Amino acid sequence: GDGDGDGDGDGDGGDDDARSLERRASRLASVGSGPSLESADPCEAVAAAWLALRESGRSGRAAHPPGSAAGAAALPHPGLVALGDALAADESLGVSDAASTRGITTAASEAAAAAAAAAAPDPLGPGARVVGWSAAAEAAHMAGDAAVALRHTRGALKALGALGWGSTDKGSARGHERRVRIVAAEALLSIGRGREATAAFGALNDATESPRTLRGLATCLDGGEGSSRSGREGRVAALKKAASLAPNAPRPLAELGWAMLRNGGDGSGARATRLLERAAELTATGEGSVPPDVEAKLGVARWTEAGDAGEAALQSCARGRGPNTAHASLLAAAAVRGPFRSLAFAYLARMYDVADDASRAEKCRSQALSLDPADPIAGPDECASRGDDHAYVARTCRDALRAKPRCLWAAVRLAPAEARLGDHEAAVSALQTVLRSAPDSSAAWEALGAAYDALNRHSAALKAYSRAIDIERERAGSGSSTNLIDDPGGSRVFASVRSGRIMHQMGAVRESIAAYEHALAVAPGHTAALLGLAEAELGRARLAAGRGAPGVAIAAAERAAEAATRSSLSTGTDAPKRTAVKLIGDAAMVVARCRDPSLAIAPAREERDAVASE
Repeated sequence: GDGDGDGDGDGDGGDDDARSLERRASRLASVGSGPSLESADPCEAVAAAWLALRESGRSGRAAHPPGSAAGAAALPHPGLVALGDALAADESLGVSDAASTRGITTAASEAAAAAAAAAAPDPLGPGARVVGWSAAAEAAHMAGDAAVALRHTRGALKALGALGWGSTDKGSARGHERRVRIVAAEALLSIGRGREATAAFGALNDATESPRTLRGLATCLDGGEGSSRSGREGRVAALKKAASLAPNAPRPLAELGWAMLRNGGDGSGARATRLLERAAELTATGEGSVPPDVEAKLGVARWTEAGDAGEAALQSCARGRGPNTAHASLLAAAAVRGPFRSLAFAYLARMYDVADDASRAEKCRSQALSLDPADPIAGPDECASRGDDHAYVARTCRDALRAKPRCLWAAVRLAPAEARLGDHEAAVSALQTVLRSAPDSSAAWEALGAAYDALNRHSAALKAYSRAIDIERERAGSGSSTNLIDDPGGSRVFASVRSGRIMHQMGAVRESIAAYEHALAVAPGHTAALLGLAEAELGRARLAAGRGAPGVAIAAAERAAEAATRSSLSTGTDAPKRTAVKLIGDAAMVVARCRDPSLAIAPAREERDAVASE
């Protein structure tokens, strides 16, 4: 086994094919100095690859997350290329043998063919082909080349189909096929074919439940940016079950801690830290070192736990150095190649920001974005730090969308940046792409509404704003929390205020008032919502007065005056205060005219005289 205790070939004894196939591989070539990957003999190359994987460890173990430096080192790239060449050569041997049986032969051609056959290496047997394609698939998967891994799993499954092992080997064949199918499912997930991966993991887990298949299903349930509450809860439930099946396996514990941290909620930082510390302890004991992705997650968890404890704890964490600190974990993760390296640099930048080390913070953010232009922490932080430079923000967001066309944070921030630069169509296009993969992102719907708003496509803007508000209402009603790391979430007050403004302009006064009241229910002192409500109520008062309903008009005007008075008490620039004072005066005039109809005559006469003079 691989020492992880995580099942499916990771030390639980469920993958018996490993030992039997190693024995077979050792017998494939009888060379005194041991098999070589560079050998022209496919049998020798396959034996060398399999034995190399046996020594370094196969896929699934805690030390070998796909794309990590340790995973790529299990079978270095030159060895993987040599193995692929050997498998291709074996296929060509089969083709040439088949071709030699066709056509007219002579004694001379038969002699030449016999000499060539004697000089050529023996073709791989069925078992050796299984070993070779499986080794190639696992090595490519650990190196992070999911497309190549998927192609090699097809070769392994084809070889398994042609395998004619005896009855004593059937269990090993089934175990080996299961492992190949797990690698194929993980590769499908890595290249974004989520539905196929979900179906593959579901079938594997239905056949035999194991920590590795449960982890795969959990990853399928993770929608990332804008993921639904049911998906996040399902992921945590699957990982809890995986951890219960293998309590001493570090990988399920690490992924469970990370899932809890991403879900957010009270105490999530502390719970995640304990789980990730246990995972780190187990990998350090079993592997001799902590994998960089676990270090990165542990650093983020420690930072989040400090933030939950208050400003003083966060300051202390930002300045803390040495073992068992967030800084030490993040620094260790940033030093090694791997998929979480950019995240480590992004959080180091946050730490340096809090510690007032602006130079190091900027360098770390720059490094994070060079590694991953779509990094969900460094990207938003960089946009916030350069908020007044709209061209720079738009460029940063475009870089992220080129790297990841469905990057939610980039599309959401591109919309207002493009709006200030005048290119609203680009913002609409980016947001529509994102919403196809994250339809439950209220932030993206709100930004799409703003882009339509700027294009004067008011009906489309209202629909987008309405969807953003509905999503947040559903979250509030179900007690769901927003994915704190991937999606900024929020109450969508802006969407409510803009909806109120558009509906007021369209003459839908009642609906406008309802939108403003919704915004104020979430943010009671919101100045724009209070001013909008005052204008809408004043419009209602004037309509009622014109229709001969003074009681309704007075009540609406008084509500307008109350809202305007509340907005005038808010802090900030004096421009809204002047608007509020004017609204208060207009409301008082409506009330006065309703109570003394003679006051309405003079303005009417003045208006007629003005028209006549023109």
